[in-house]
Amino acid sequence: MVNAISQRRRFAAVAAATAVVLGVSLWSGARSQPADRPAPAASKVVVFGFSGLSWDDVQRAPVPNLRALMARGAVGAMTVRTVSATPTLAEGYATLGAGARVQVAATLSSTTTSGRDGQPLVVDTARGLIAANRGRHLATAPGALGDALHADGRRTAIVETTSAGSGGAPVALAAMDRAGSVDAAWVIGAGSDAGDRATATHSGSMVVAAVGDALSEADVVFVDTGEIPEAGGQGTGQPREQAVGAGDALLGAVAARLPPSARLIVLSVVPPAAPWHLAPVVVVGPGVPHGYVVSPSTRRLGLVSLTDMAPEIVMSVGAKPPAAMIGRPFRYRAGRPDLGRLAGLDRDGRARATTYFPIALGFVVLHGLVYLAAAWVLTGRRRAVRLSALIRLGLLAIAAFPLATFLLRIVPPATLHGWAAVALAALDAGLVLAVSRARFHVLAPLFVLSASTVAVLVVDVASGARLQVNSILGYAPLTADRFYGIGGTALGVLVASTLVATAIYLDWSRRRRDALAWVGATFVVVVVAAGASVLGAKVGSILTMVPVFVVTFAALAGFRPSWKTIAVALGVTVAVVAAAGATELLRPATARSHLGELLGTSNNSGGGTLATVIARKASTDVRVFLETVWSWLALIVTLFLAYLLVRDHRFVRILPRGSALRVGALALVGAGVLGLLVNDTGIIITSLVLVYLGPYLALLALDATSRHVGAVPAPTDMHPPVKAEPASSVP
Repeated sequence: MVNAISQRRRFAAVAAATAVVLGVSLWSGARSQPADRPAPAASKVVVFGFSGLSWDDVQRAPVPNLRALMARGAVGAMTVRTVSATPTLAEGYATLGAGARVQVAATLSSTTTSGRDGQPLVVDTARGLIAANRGRHLATAPGALGDALHADGRRTAIVETTSAGSGGAPVALAAMDRAGSVDAAWVIGAGSDAGDRATATHSGSMVVAAVGDALSEADVVFVDTGEIPEAGGQGTGQPREQAVGAGDALLGAVAARLPPSARLIVLSVVPPAAPWHLAPVVVVGPGVPHGYVVSPSTRRLGLVSLTDMAPEIVMSVGAKPPAAMIGRPFRYRAGRPDLGRLAGLDRDGRARATTYFPIALGFVVLHGLVYLAAAWVLTGRRRAVRLSALIRLGLLAIAAFPLATFLLRIVPPATLHGWAAVALAALDAGLVLAVSRARFHVLAPLFVLSASTVAVLVVDVASGARLQVNSILGYAPLTADRFYGIGGTALGVLVASTLVATAIYLDWSRRRRDALAWVGATFVVVVVAAGASVLGAKVGSILTMVPVFVVTFAALAGFRPSWKTIAVALGVTVAVVAAAGATELLRPATARSHLGELLGTSNNSGGGTLATVIARKASTDVRVFLETVWSWLALIVTLFLAYLLVRDHRFVRILPRGSALRVGALALVGAGVLGLLVNDTGIIITSLVLVYLGPYLALLALDATSRHVGAVPAPTDMHPPVKAEPASSVP
C-alpha cells in the first residue's frame, strides 16, 4: 500500500513537472513573437525600385534622402531569394508580381510593346512565363498582383529608365496581370552614356514628371531606374558610388512629389552582387509608424520576404489579397529600429552561406573515415581492437556535431571571420571530452549528448528559436525556406536525440515504471515544442513524431507491435493534427502558422491549395534528395549498418529482443523513414536521424567486440545491470 501511494506521488510529480514545462514554454514562445499592428490603407502606393542597394550603402554611402525616410518610416531587411542561382532583375520583379518565387529565362525577361507617354503596355512573354512556371506547383502565378488589383478596380502603372537600345522594362513583370497588361507606362531612355551627369539629371527630371503623371492615372505606380552596378562599375560603365548617389537623389525628388495620403515603399528586388543578400526596405506614409516592418510570414522583427510584397501592395490600397498568396501584408512595430542588427542579419547569413557546404562536406568525410575505421575494428583482430577507444571518440564527435552547431550560434557567425569550421571543431571536441567522463552505461556519453541536445532545442524554440537562425543545422533568411519555429534539419536532430536519450535512460533505469512515466512526459513535451504554433510550428513534426512516439512507448511498455497499435498511433496522430488545426483557425489570420494558413486557404479554394502544397513538397523532396550533400552521409551510414546486419550478424547480440535498446533502434529507423515521406526536406531529416543511429549501434558493437576479444573492459562492468521488471507487470 505504501509503495502504491509512493508511486502515485511520483507519477503526480512527473505530471506536474510536465505541466510546468509546457506552461512555461508556451508562455515564453507566445511572448517571443513581436507585437505589431497594421497600417491604414493609402490613396496611392508608389513602389520605388532601388535595385542593388545594400546594407553597406545604407551605413556608409552618401544617401541622405534614404536615411531621412528611414528616420521617419518603418525599416526592415528583405529576403529577395528567387529560384535561379544567379539573381536577375527580371526574376525579382516577376516574383514580386506573382507573390511566389518564380523562374524567368533570359528569353522571357523584358519583351514589351507600346508603353510610352502613359500608353498601355503589354508584356509579350507573359503567357510563356506563366507556362514555364506551371510545372513548379505555385500557389499563385506571374501576374497575380495585377489580377488582384484589376479585380478590385485598381489601375497599375510603371515608370522605368532604360539604356539606349534596350528591349523592354523588367519592372512590368511586377505590375502586369495574367494577360501581361499594364494600364499605363512611361519607359524613358537614359541615353547611351549612363555616366554623363547632364544626361542623368535630364533623365531624372523626366522620371519625376512621369511619376506625377502616373499618379493621376493609376493607384499603384512602380518606379525603377535600373540596377546599381557592383563595386568597380561592372555592368554599366558608371561607378557604384555615383549610381547610388543618383538613385538617392531621384528617390528624394520622387518622395517630394507624392501627395500626403500616398504610401512610398523603397526596396530592392535583387542583392547588390551575385551572392544572395538581405536587402533594405523602407515604408513611409500616413499611419506607418517609425519603427520596424514586421511580416506574419517570418515572425522575425524587421525581417520580411519578397513574396510579402504582393499582398502588402494589394492591402495598402484597400483591396483584399488572394488567400492563396503565400506571403502576408506587412505589420508595423513602433520604436527606434536598430539598423546595425538588420545589417548583422545580412552579414551572418552571408557568413553562414560561405561555410555551410565546406562544413557539411567535412562532416560527411568524417563519417566516411570513422565508419571505415569502425568496420576494421569490428573485424575482431586484436591489433584493430586497440583502436576502439579512438573510434569511440570519433563516433561521439559525430553525435556531438548537431549540438555544437546550435551552441556555436550563440556567437554571431560574421564575427568568426571565416574561422567557423575551426571554432565548430573545437567546440565539438570540447563536448566529446566533457561527456566521455560519463561511465554509468556503455552509452552514457551518447545519452548525455542526446539529452543535452533535446534540452537545448526545446529551450531554443521556447525563446524564439534564435539559435536556429543562420545556424549550420538551422535555417537562413537568405535561402527564404523557413524563418521561425523548428526547421527540417533541427526536426531530424530533435526526434533522433529524443529517441536515443529515452531508450538509453530506460535501459539503465532501475525503476522501469517511473522511467516509463518520464519517457512519456518527454515525448509529450517534445511534440508540443516542435508542433505548437507559438513554438516549433511545424506540422511535419507532428506527422513524424506522434506515430513513432506512440508505437515506441507501447513497445517500451511491453506491448507487442500489432496492427492495432499502428491504428491507435494513426488515430492519435489524426487527433493531434485536428486539434492543432482547430487551434490555428481560432487564432487571428496574421498569427497563424503554416498549418493555419494551409487550412484557411484550402477552405477558400475547395482543397486546391492543399493539393498544390502536397505536389510542391513532393517535387522538393525529390530535388533535395538529388542535390544535397546529406544524401552521401545517409549512404555511408546505411552501408555501415548493412555491414553490421549482414556480414557480422551483431544486431541480435547488441540489441537483445525485448530490450529498450532494440526498441530505440527500431524507432530511429521508423523516424528516418517517416521523416523522409512527410517532410519536404526528407532525406536531410533521414540523414540527421542516421547521425544518431550510427553511433548508437556502432558503440554497442564496439563494446561487444571489446568484451569478446578481452582488450577493453566495458564501462558497465563497474555497474552491473539490475534485472528489469517483467513486461507483464508494466501497466
